[in-house]
Amino acid sequence: MLPKAEAAYFAIADISGYTNFLAAVELDHAQDIIADFMDAVVKGLRPPFRLAKFEGDAAFVYSTGTIDGSLLQDAIEGAYFKFRRRLRDVRQASTCECKACVAMGDLDFKFVVHHGEMVKQKMGGREELAGRDVILVHRLLKNTVSEKVGGHAYALYSDAAIRAMGVDPVAQGLVPHQETIDVIGDVTLWVRDLEAAWQHDDAQTRMEVTREDAYAILEFDIAAPRQTVWEFITVPGNGGNGGTPTTSSRSQARGDVVSAPKIIARTAIIPTSRKRSIGDRSITSRSASRCRCPERRGLS
Repeated sequence: MLPKAEAAYFAIADISGYTNFLAAVELDHAQDIIADFMDAVVKGLRPPFRLAKFEGDAAFVYSTGTIDGSLLQDAIEGAYFKFRRRLRDVRQASTCECKACVAMGDLDFKFVVHHGEMVKQKMGGREELAGRDVILVHRLLKNTVSEKVGGHAYALYSDAAIRAMGVDPVAQGLVPHQETIDVIGDVTLWVRDLEAAWQHDDAQTRMEVTREDAYAILEFDIAAPRQTVWEFITVPGNGGNGGTPTTSSRSQARGDVVSAPKIIARTAIIPTSRKRSIGDRSITSRSASRCRCPERRGLS
């Protein structure tokens, strides 16, 4: 029986900077970091998408049936936001200075979304998606969008995807774009600047830990600016002791240093399970990537 054609949304999450990253760092450490970030993005895309397969530096996902346009856009942007939060948490939770860990900030993601038809077929014991639109969404990865968004992360929607989603791209703030694909011809596209979307979302997000949510509360006087105290407590390696108060900091806590204005520092420590329920912005040593560096063992 011939395979039946199905309408579907296709999306590819592609890591930007992948080739340069692998060429410049330790391979085993790099693969751990890549796998960590890719896992965060794929989890963010499900639902409504299902994983078709991993393709080296990219994840190919698809979804059949009808999807609300806003839900689909939220899935794409939400997946990118998960990556950015994960990147931030890993960097904050690690003091490793291997080349892979230092360079992971150069990694980013781009997304390509298209709607069309496909068939499922068995090849080598695996189910593969095939069809003209499957080819098109992959060809769209090679584009000139970076020239418009200045090399930032972006989501690129085909006009076919926009029509299927039933949204007004101009009202949604998407920017029109055009590409010419060999064999296929001119393709109308719409671009979302994900870096700008992330900056807006991050500025709006605020996590407040109340006394009721805290696992423990420590209150003491510290003769130091608030920013200095906060960084000392939360950034690994500060004070030369991974955030643990040293003899010098304890003397400051008693008020021996009087040149700086006195403030009240209130630190709330939340158990891991509660952190997860509050949000991804919590800082915890478990947020570190699964790097095999001796400096980072025990952080994953």
